[in-house]
Amino acid sequence: MFEQASQQIAQTSASAFIANHLWVTPLVQSVHILAIAALSGALLMINLRLLGLAPADDRSPSVMRRSGLVGLYAGLVLLLTGIVLVIGEPARELTNALFQVKMVLVAAIMAAVVLVVRRGDDLRREAGGKALAAVTIVLWASIIFAGRWIAYV
Repeated sequence: MFEQASQQIAQTSASAFIANHLWVTPLVQSVHILAIAALSGALLMINLRLLGLAPADDRSPSVMRRSGLVGLYAGLVLLLTGIVLVIGEPARELTNALFQVKMVLVAAIMAAVVLVVRRGDDLRREAGGKALAAVTIVLWASIIFAGRWIAYV
């Protein structure tokens, strides 16, 4: 299934453009990495607050909101740059078991983030909030490691 999809994507003009212009992949990867850094910071701010490891003062809802916006925009950039990277090297990405694991982890963290966004500061007062924050940090670290190892598997 993934092999057939990767072959079809590889035959597109977009894939040919990326393959024939050597500057595209490093540029898109650089933007992807910057978005990872931005999203990492945003997730860390939110989750450290939920864990009670970051100060909770009157400005905290504003910090949570700003971190959430940074995370949202960084997530959108990651989605767009990730699509470009897959189009550029579909066989390398789609047929790689670690890429597939990474996508499952991305789906899991998206579900966790939706819970955090919906519940917000209420999670700080619940035991489940701390567990969710810890799980989110572990998921995000796992996504970063899986993404980095795709090139070597």
